[in-house]
Amino acid sequence: MKRELLKSARLATAIAAALRSRGVPEATATLAAESGVTVFGVAFGIWITEGEERSFLDLEREVLGKLVALAAGAT
Repeated sequence: MKRELLKSARLATAIAAALRSRGVPEATATLAAESGVTVFGVAFGIWITEGEERSFLDLEREVLGKLVALAAGAT
């Protein structure tokens, strides 16, 4: 578990750095990177569940949709 968390943190850091290098503001880059890694992780966890038949892409879209809906309700 700890190893996976470290991998996720490193991935988010790399994504945020790439976004910043393209002119994305710090907070926006960090939010996008962390959110993307979280969506990936949640979708992956569902995808590897025994009996799951949906495609990984469909699951990512579903999880992202839930995140967007959650954020929209918070405003």
